[in-house]
Amino acid sequence: MKSNKLEMFFKSSSIYALGTIGCKLVSFLLLPFNTSNLNPVEYGTADLIIVIVSLILPISTLEIGTGMYKYLLNSSKKEKIVTNGFIILCFGTILISIISLFIAMILNFEFKFLLMYLIFFGSFRITLLPVARGLGYNKNYAISGIISTIITVLANIILIKFTNLRVEAILISSILADAILSLYLIFSTKFFAYISIRFID
Repeated sequence: MKSNKLEMFFKSSSIYALGTIGCKLVSFLLLPFNTSNLNPVEYGTADLIIVIVSLILPISTLEIGTGMYKYLLNSSKKEKIVTNGFIILCFGTILISIISLFIAMILNFEFKFLLMYLIFFGSFRITLLPVARGLGYNKNYAISGIISTIITVLANIILIKFTNLRVEAILISSILADAILSLYLIFSTKFFAYISIRFID
């Protein structure tokens, strides 16, 4: 029994590590490429926008994914948890995305629409990842991290090398990765099968 628990612990930890290492791997792989192809101002601008978005995401999602994960592990009412969590996610994400776009327009921010898309798809990413684990789709969680890494690296290199995009290339790469990761998790975990009007509180 103890051996089985230890084996499950290491297996779970390995899958979690595989799913989370992608983000760090992307930064490591793309740093020399981006710094050699973008000037310091361009790279700094892209990096600043991504940092700002990372600070906004916990607000837009209310960290609902973490809460859903904890409840999903110890509850049989998975449909109720996913349904109500999804409603909160959609409301918060749409609201903050629109507010961010409005503020960016007032400030005449050049990348306002990309900022909005980063917040929108980023919100789904950081929510769907823990939910997938909570529903028991650990392999899908790990695969999604690999998919995200590949999409980010390829899109980043292709857009910078073969288009005139600079800062936009980095931002679009992140948006594509988040969007594809989210779609993969939605379909591979049959996410919408857990959502029903009957379970709305």
